[in-house]
Order: sequence, then structure tokens, then C-alpha cells
Amino acid sequence: MVGPSPGFSCATFGQATPALSFFINASVAVPTDGLAPCGIAGSYRTTTAATAGPISDTLSLNTSFNTISDPPGNTFVGSASANAQSGSVGAEAHGTFTGTSNGLIVEGTTSYGMFNESLTASSPNVTLNSPGTVRLTFTVNGNLSGRGTDVEFNYSLDSGPSIILMRAQQGSPGSVPFAITGTGAPLTGFTAAIDSFSGSGAIDTFDMPFTWGSAFDLKFGVLAVAQPAANTADVDFFSTATLTGIQLFSNGQPVTNFTLVSGSGTPYDANGVHPVPEPSISASLAVGLAVIAAAGNLRAAR
Repeated sequence: MVGPSPGFSCATFGQATPALSFFINASVAVPTDGLAPCGIAGSYRTTTAATAGPISDTLSLNTSFNTISDPPGNTFVGSASANAQSGSVGAEAHGTFTGTSNGLIVEGTTSYGMFNESLTASSPNVTLNSPGTVRLTFTVNGNLSGRGTDVEFNYSLDSGPSIILMRAQQGSPGSVPFAITGTGAPLTGFTAAIDSFSGSGAIDTFDMPFTWGSAFDLKFGVLAVAQPAANTADVDFFSTATLTGIQLFSNGQPVTNFTLVSGSGTPYDANGVHPVPEPSISASLAVGLAVIAAAGNLRAAR
């Protein structure tokens, strides 16, 4: 960890890691000049592995800054954790901010977990190399509370775009968090109340095209963000979002008798993933974390 100077003047901010481009919405930004040169306390990093997993990582920060202002004193205490393995991911972010808040305060925590798996589907009832579609179901559980909290689950197939599976966000205190599924289907199993969102539910993806007998790449990730402003912000979806259903179709009709072969060696079937702790070089995992805080003379808006 590095301590902040009384002020900083770095004006250009960007994503902490390139992998954050997979997530369409907000995350904590970091200065392109670096944290220490800009007088910002904290750190960020990404851990990757070419295995079936699991992998995990954690960062934390406890700092005081802005001590020469009037009135003096800001504190920020934050932590971020993430995990990933073939078929499931998890992330959590927590932060508590005290003191006067203004537009020159830079603070917050971000964490994400991602897996990238190769799957090949076949069936005795379907001709190889014929077109098909796949619909996936992920079971998500967790909670968030406090202003400045955000959680986003995204997926993609092959070179297709990143698509939201589910997002929940709390923008202002005293309100009910915004929560949606990417398909627009009702979000069941969750409860949204003033300043909180929690629960567990199964959420479907869109139907996506693939070719029977040919490998397709599935990427799935979760992003947790806590950016409190004179409050405590908590996002806890660390207990994982897991692939719990795989439906395959041919000519628009469901195919129930199928076999899935994964690049990681992890077994998958109609009920989703069945993780095994055997490593492989054909899957890829990533967890990324950022925890930062400082105040100073910011010359340009982020």
C-alpha cells in the first residue's frame, strides 16, 4: 500500500485492467500515471490461470487523507475479493467513507471474476456440423446495500458481444435499487427494498447460435463495485454465480440426449457444471481487484 500526498493533479483515468472492457457499466477508475505518482493510496492487480481452478484473490485498504482541509479528515476502509473456476465465479466489494465528500474525492473498490471455457456438443439424434442454439441458466445469489453499489453479470459466446445476464445497482440513498435481467424476463427469487437488494435465483441467457460437433467458447464474469459517498457500501456475490442449466436445440426443437466435452476437462451436462479440481491448460480464469482512495486538485473530469 502507498500513502496519499496532500494533493494530486493527475487528470486522466481509465480502467484498472483491460479485462474490465468485458463489463459494460461502471467500475472504479485508476490514473494512467499510476497510483503512487498521483498521491493515491491503494493497489490493483489481476490474477490469471490456465486451469479449471479454483483461483481467488483479496485486497484491502485502510487510509486517512485530506487532513489539511477545513474541516479536516477523510477516511476510507475498503476490501475486494473475487474467485473463479470453470463454471462459476464470485466477487465482493466493500467500502466505508467518512468525512466531507466532493467531486475531487477518488475512492472505491472493484472486483471481478471470470472464466472462459470451450464446449463441444454432440448428440446421436443431430447431424454433426448442423446449426443449433444454446440457452444457459446461471444461478446467482448474493446481496448489496448502500449508495454507490453495483453488481453486473455478463456472458459472451465465441466472438460475440458481451451481454448482460443480470444487473443490480443502488444509486442514491432512500431508494429501491434498480435491478434487471438482460433478456427482460422477471427477476425472481430476489427482494428489492429501500437501500438493499438480496436473494437467489436462476436466470436464463438469450438463445445463442453454435454448430453441433464444433467447439464454442463461453465467457462468463461478475463485476462488483462499491463507491460509497459518506456512507457504507457493500456488495457480496462472493458465494458464486454458477452455471446450473444447459439447453440445446436443433431446428428449434429441444435436444435432451446430448454430450458436452469441455476444454478444461470439467464435466458439464443439462444440469450445468460439475467442477473437479484437476488442472488443465485449455481453460482460462481471471480475478481482478482495485482498492483506491485519495483527494486533491483534480484538473479535469474523469
